Amino acid sequence: MEDVGRENFLSKVQKYSVRCLTYEDPDAQEAARRTVNRDALDEKALISLAKEGKFTPTKDEIEHAFLYQLLLWFKKSFRWVNQPECSNCGSPTIGTGGTVPNAEESRYMCDKVELFRCPSCYKDTRFPRYNDPRKLLETRSGRCGEWANCFTLYCRAFGYKSRLVLSFQDHVWTECYVTLFQRWVHLDPCEGIMDRPLLYEEGWKKIIDYIIALSYNGVHDVTQRYTRKWPEVLTRRTITTEENVKEVLMFLTMQCRADLPPAEWEELMALDQIEEEEIARSSRAEPADVESLPGRLSGNEEWRTLRGEMGNLQQPAPLTKECPVRKCYDEHVTLIKESVGSLCSDIIEAEDSVFKVVIGLKALHAFLFRLHSQPFRTRELQLNSAVEIAWLGHANDETIALLLKSLGLAWTLKEDGLFWISIDGNPVHAAVSLPVALALLDKLTKEHPSELTVKWLVHGIRLCKGEAVASGEELPAGISSAAFDGLMLSKWEEPEGAKGAWIIYHLPKQMSHTLAAYEITSADDCPERDPYDWVLEGSNDNGISWKELNSQQGQIFEERFLSKTFEILPQNHFLCNSFRLRVTAVKDSSKQNRLQIACIDFIALKP
Repeated sequence: MEDVGRENFLSKVQKYSVRCLTYEDPDAQEAARRTVNRDALDEKALISLAKEGKFTPTKDEIEHAFLYQLLLWFKKSFRWVNQPECSNCGSPTIGTGGTVPNAEESRYMCDKVELFRCPSCYKDTRFPRYNDPRKLLETRSGRCGEWANCFTLYCRAFGYKSRLVLSFQDHVWTECYVTLFQRWVHLDPCEGIMDRPLLYEEGWKKIIDYIIALSYNGVHDVTQRYTRKWPEVLTRRTITTEENVKEVLMFLTMQCRADLPPAEWEELMALDQIEEEEIARSSRAEPADVESLPGRLSGNEEWRTLRGEMGNLQQPAPLTKECPVRKCYDEHVTLIKESVGSLCSDIIEAEDSVFKVVIGLKALHAFLFRLHSQPFRTRELQLNSAVEIAWLGHANDETIALLLKSLGLAWTLKEDGLFWISIDGNPVHAAVSLPVALALLDKLTKEHPSELTVKWLVHGIRLCKGEAVASGEELPAGISSAAFDGLMLSKWEEPEGAKGAWIIYHLPKQMSHTLAAYEITSADDCPERDPYDWVLEGSNDNGISWKELNSQQGQIFEERFLSKTFEILPQNHFLCNSFRLRVTAVKDSSKQNRLQIACIDFIALKP
């Protein structure tokens, strides 16, 4: 009986171990790289680091940031399949069972085919469960098996040490070795979540037993990395003895390493020992914020419910229990608003018309949009039409210099009399600033801007270089500093904000300002999460005591990315070094527990 259990364990693991060899195929790796816009992911990685103040990051920091962007890209580019659409008419289908693969399907490591029938045209549709990642580069669809299989190939294609991770409780994901942390890191491409190994036990409420990591050079039992209940898990590992588990995995690992030179073998054995010690320590550690981990989000609700993976919380990403104070690297946002405000002022003085302001800003938007589409390291573009140089014609030299500086750009008038705009110094500065400028210009030109908006753009100065802290936030994207980065598509998200929430912005030390106005911008989705009632308060003692500056009730943001400006009455003017926005109600708390805000701008009078 014992031998049967040992052989069953060996057979299950060995099947996956053989598949991992495909990730080392140079042709497969090259095919994967061809499907990725490397330049775009590089730019996003560097922007994410710059938003943390890292404009000259280390190689290890860049590799880590790129890996996360690769994960997010893959999440958007792959398609989840519960029931495939009818191959004949495109209607929804109903599962009817399975069958054996045909010769063509078998070529791509397909060991089973699911069958679905269309209730409209009564045709059958086949859903082959391919295990060859090279085929998955074409189909780009499936469930967790296909997702993790293909994503692991992508990780190897971009040079990361990678593993396919198999849970005997019917889930698969990826691990990559992150040099920045000097350890293996969990990545779930289906969920778009990174480095949250307790997701399954605490979030999905899965009953864990065996979790095995597989690569071309070794097979490892990593179960303890994914549990804080190891003694309990041990009672469920009944396929075979623990001694047999170790022997089987060592046997498979030695097979993988049979042809390696002694030096590489010794290096791998040393790394194995370090990992074993790290996993043992992690299994004994106290879980951090486990109550905040979400249930499963991939797959439809019925399928997740049947699998018992809904968990207790339904949210798209882990949140923090206690939010840290976050530095806001938002000076470029202020410079951009100041330069656009100066351009508006120049146009108004020349034309005396807000309508002319919109025309000038549209010309600037068109040019910057074309410039933004250039490769981010070598952005350069000629001003080649009268329409595009309209914004230069209305602006004075000081305004042009301020605008280009705020965007990390420089301009040159060449011998033929044409202007060229290009990167000035570190390309990351332009990469960070251009999306902010485009978002602002899009907002101002989408419709006729209000006089209040133009007034404070021209006469106000946006406060910057502060620190933010909030009552709650969502990692990694919905953190408090996201409210001050000038980007519409990022946002501060408070998972329990419908019950009441706050966010504080502390000005730099030794700095105080009298707030004249503030602006709030709605986020990208879910209008029911918009702020509805709130109070804005100021403090002159760094948040020890607060005084009300403004309050609003029943505010409706009729559109996404809609900005509303509110003025502070003169009787509430006083020097402040901290500001607190307390949201007391969201638009519809019966539908959402969450609050979200895309942007918050605090505006003082220009000196």
